[in-house]
Amino acid sequence: MSDKIKFVGVSYGRGAAKYPIIDGCEKGPEVIPVLYPDYEFFNIKPYWDFEPDKTITLNQRLEENLKIQNLIYDYVSKIDKNDKYILIGGDHSVNLADFKAIADKYPDDDVALIYIDAHLDIHSPKSSELEASCAPHGMNVRHLLGDKDSYSGFLNIGKNKAPLKSYNLFYLASRSYEPSEKKFVDDNYIYMKSSDDLSSIGKADNIISEVKQKLNGKKFVLSFDLDCLDTKFMPSVQVPEQNGISLNVAEHLLNNLISDNMVGFEFVEFAPKFDDENKTGLKNFNLLIDLVLKLWK
Repeated sequence: MSDKIKFVGVSYGRGAAKYPIIDGCEKGPEVIPVLYPDYEFFNIKPYWDFEPDKTITLNQRLEENLKIQNLIYDYVSKIDKNDKYILIGGDHSVNLADFKAIADKYPDDDVALIYIDAHLDIHSPKSSELEASCAPHGMNVRHLLGDKDSYSGFLNIGKNKAPLKSYNLFYLASRSYEPSEKKFVDDNYIYMKSSDDLSSIGKADNIISEVKQKLNGKKFVLSFDLDCLDTKFMPSVQVPEQNGISLNVAEHLLNNLISDNMVGFEFVEFAPKFDDENKTGLKNFNLLIDLVLKLWK
């Protein structure tokens, strides 16, 4: 057991777009040893080679992504549950195996997920193929819920096919999604607040109170996709969306949501090559990591 928070990187970003690119958000973890040289850092990397110019089918994408999920699950499962770490992606598909590994450490608890992201990531493979990009990072939440239309390989990771319950899922800053995703959220009465709902500190306070009341002391994982932020604060993401939340609101959310009940934290989809000349994204990413390190004692 260690008193100092660790960093676990996942250098995998091929789940992030319709056509996988090179030097995208898989480069995100590489900034950690530079920013935090005194912290323990382990980076999970694919052991297989990619063919960047090759178009791959949906099934091939799922099979490839399953490999990295198994690497994440195996590594995180070995971390003592009392040892805190921040997972650094990589694309948001890394949340799947990370959440499963954490939930398996608390078999008697009903672990919740606070998902701060521009996107819902709640497609089934079929709906993604019909409406979106077939990108695995748009499916991870659906698979955590154990939905019948999920990819069996993802369901079979870990001990529990459905570690997340719909009433334990909290979407914040959502603003980009397809019709079938919104229908699934509505049909399952999943909590969802848009970036417009978080346009001020006052509005954020109301939502924070609601989330805390619904959590009612449960353990939770907080998953923070940097594209939740408006692009003027975070240009360095692979799938940017306009009209995101402000940096002040993001800090306010972290200040008021992080607590002793938080059992996991993820930052995902930082893509250094898309940063501006002032390194705005890197500076703000550093600021947010510093805040988590300060708060999560």
